Amino acid sequence: MAIDQDTLNRLPAAARANLRRTQDHTTPVALRSKFGPRLLLDAEDEENPYPPAPTRELAKHLVAHAEACQRTWLNIHDSHYRSLADRSVDANTAFLRSAKAARQQLRERDAEAHRLLDSVGEKLAHLDTVKANALKPPTSVGEAMVDAEMRAMIRAEKNPIRAAELAATHPRAVATAPSVASGLAADSELYTSMRDAHLRTAVPEAMAEQDELRDALDQFTRAGDGLEKFSRDLIDFDLADGLEKGASWEPVAA
Repeated sequence: MAIDQDTLNRLPAAARANLRRTQDHTTPVALRSKFGPRLLLDAEDEENPYPPAPTRELAKHLVAHAEACQRTWLNIHDSHYRSLADRSVDANTAFLRSAKAARQQLRERDAEAHRLLDSVGEKLAHLDTVKANALKPPTSVGEAMVDAEMRAMIRAEKNPIRAAELAATHPRAVATAPSVASGLAADSELYTSMRDAHLRTAVPEAMAEQDELRDALDQFTRAGDGLEKFSRDLIDFDLADGLEKGASWEPVAA
């Protein structure tokens, strides 16, 4: 629930001034940039330059966590100022109450994030195994001979453009052998792109799931970072710790 005018009127002057600054972190643009999917600058669909919504369960959970982070941030923000506007308690109590509630919400999101990251680690390990198996040399003698001949042609080609064209006609030959077999560096763009091209043909489902996880993880990570940064910019948790230990405070920057 957004801050109403009555709450705004009851805020101490310093808190009212601070609210004008922190509201910049609650605008649609700020929320989209921190908690939404990443913008695809080279997206083919100019009307919707964002990754499609995930279809697999783990990626869905990652995106749901990001959305929960956004809701948590908005709740922490608005609850903080409603607490400070409560004239039935002193300023220290109002501030500490807000800091404790915010910290509890951050802990809950953090615990959920760690559980999801454990699942992501297991899934990525599985996908790595699938890709590693797909990058093994073919077991057919005939296919192995064809691949060896193609690598020899690529290795002998002096024109890098022509070498790239040859590789693109048979990416498996490049992808399933050490890079030097094709006369390429292991970190070269051509070798990397041929491995990717081969994998997208050999194990398309695994690659699609990897892409989906990559996009979801990007949103997940930015959302967690955004929630932490915005919350700490709003509430001085070190100050709250000090107040709990008996320190004195003049609430000039609530």
